[in-house]
Amino acid sequence: MSDKEINQLPLADAFTGNEKFPLDKPTGASPDEHNSRHGLLSMLQAYMAGQNTFFTPAGTIKEAGTNGAAKGSTELRIGVTDEYFNFDTLDFDWLADEFANLWAVLPNSWDKGTLTFRVVWTTTGESNNGIAFYVRAVAVGDGEPIASSYGTAIGVTDNAQSAGSPSSFNELYVSDESAALTINGTLANNMGSFFQMYRDVSHANDDLLADMKLLGIIWKFNANTLKDD
Repeated sequence: MSDKEINQLPLADAFTGNEKFPLDKPTGASPDEHNSRHGLLSMLQAYMAGQNTFFTPAGTIKEAGTNGAAKGSTELRIGVTDEYFNFDTLDFDWLADEFANLWAVLPNSWDKGTLTFRVVWTTTGESNNGIAFYVRAVAVGDGEPIASSYGTAIGVTDNAQSAGSPSSFNELYVSDESAALTINGTLANNMGSFFQMYRDVSHANDDLLADMKLLGIIWKFNANTLKDD
């Protein structure tokens, strides 16, 4: 290893090339020096692995062909200025359960455990009433039927935060983090996962008499490796 202070070592070089931390004790290295290198390596691994998040915007989520949510597109403008805000939504009705599906391949660094999620949404309803939103999932591998049984659905509830005025239109809401979501199937690298999501209008908290306009979903998973080999 070249003569550099720890704070001068590029993180990307910590495991590759001339700056690689030796896992074997270098010739002439003292036990303390060797243990310090291993301690730093363990610290970097713990920092770089662990919990990770990714976001899927509504525009990447497919409305179901049967009882599907409606695709929406909105442009907002501040007064008469040229400040425009454009975004896609999936609009879930309040009269009946409606569905949508997401197809994704999770990173190989995923530990194949449970996921959690947060729902990002808005509404044009003049209410501080709430919604209930559920997700269930299944993983499908090479040679397996795509139409496989979903796992148990996990839900979150959330409420709009303004009432009785158009001030509640198009506010952004982020739900609390869900309980653990188990993806059904035998999990392995390079598998596709199908996520089915729906608004549960029969839930006690779902009393918003307007479309729930889904903006996207924040997913969280645990990684137990540093790379996607």
